[in-house]
Amino acid sequence: MVRGKLDQDVVSSDYAGGCDGDIDCDGEREVAGEGRRVLVWQQREGAGENRPGRSGARANPPMTTIPTWCSRHQQLPSTTKLQQFFARGSQLVALIPLNTGGVRVLHSRILDVNNTIRRLGRLCTPLHVANGVSTMARDENLTVSQPGIRITLSVSQEAAPLAESMPVRLITHNIRYATTSPFKGEERWPVRCPRLCSELVFHSTNPRSTFICLQEVLHSQLMDIHTALNADEPESWSYIGVGRNDGKQAGEYSPIFYRPSVWALVNWKTYWLSETPWQPSKGWDASSIRIVTLGVFTHRATKHTIVVMSTHLDNDGALSRTKSAELILGIAQRYQMSWRPATILLGGDFNSQPDDGAYQVMTSELSMMEDIGAVIPKDKLYGNTMTFTGFGYVDKTPTRIDFIFSQKGENLALKTYGVLANRFDDGVYLSDHRACVADLELLPSFYQD
Repeated sequence: MVRGKLDQDVVSSDYAGGCDGDIDCDGEREVAGEGRRVLVWQQREGAGENRPGRSGARANPPMTTIPTWCSRHQQLPSTTKLQQFFARGSQLVALIPLNTGGVRVLHSRILDVNNTIRRLGRLCTPLHVANGVSTMARDENLTVSQPGIRITLSVSQEAAPLAESMPVRLITHNIRYATTSPFKGEERWPVRCPRLCSELVFHSTNPRSTFICLQEVLHSQLMDIHTALNADEPESWSYIGVGRNDGKQAGEYSPIFYRPSVWALVNWKTYWLSETPWQPSKGWDASSIRIVTLGVFTHRATKHTIVVMSTHLDNDGALSRTKSAELILGIAQRYQMSWRPATILLGGDFNSQPDDGAYQVMTSELSMMEDIGAVIPKDKLYGNTMTFTGFGYVDKTPTRIDFIFSQKGENLALKTYGVLANRFDDGVYLSDHRACVADLELLPSFYQD
């Protein structure tokens, strides 16, 4: 067995100014008996006291219950509502009151991942008390900020070594929602459905580790596709996602289909691409509500984790597209820091050509992602270049606005990339978009210490 120890320090400062000069960061130290190092936060009792051991030390600022982020270690501002949102907890973990300077270790039971939380500091006002036990809140990123709480996260994963690389395929396709007022050249969904489902079945038969990201999917279409994928193998495919209008079944989904026999779903969430991503909402200058669906999946054979995202940016609001791209990258970065996945894959309709702001954000030097279709060698490309075609009417110019992004890194080999046809001899357009398909391999070196 290969044991990979992944250390992540998740620091949420409950001081107004973050840890840069406003709270004592004592640096790293080795945890006794564990052979690992963590950032250690020494919390002093009493507001306004000087810090021992530092000449000219300033007084500690007053405590506040507003969750903020450590700008030094998270490289994020500490005052935005988005940061406060990610610091809010959605899962309760029982804690017994802790004395000043004490350390507590808790172990969660999330599949093959062992999360270790350390809490350093003085007694604090509990978020909730039930049966005499204090509790604190945490979300899927284990980011917590309540008075007196400091946490670090250590993730350990057991995995079988791979003699060969591990293949992964991702398909993304905007299927065009089932409109009751079709465009010129557009067939209604009952005509398009069997053809489009045949495409998905054909291209997802192998490898078994395929993911399918879709956009513009109404609930009835979701059920049709789910049924078609499982026609030959009942319960072979499952999906994650919600309708964008209400977080349930209303409006368009951006779902992710996967095989539960191959991938164990560890965590999933839908974020709204807006200033309030935790609730159904329209962002900035967008004409429609927009979302990104995210899943954390563990490969059952190797026990390694990847993150997959499916999204659909706004077609009208340029500011919305740019801000949405920034938000998506921020979310991806948080999941990378929390879960340390083998890679992050993102597919979707970005309504953004390569010269548009959103695409520029996604592919900038500061971005952790890259456009597979742009960086893969030309001899590995298949099919078309343009991904949006319309339904053949003259007022729509074909454009390249659908993409598959992968996390930058040497542990991933890009094998092939293709843009499929969306119209065949019968003249029926499957959709006004063409599907994109990327084949990747996780290299054996990733699974070795």
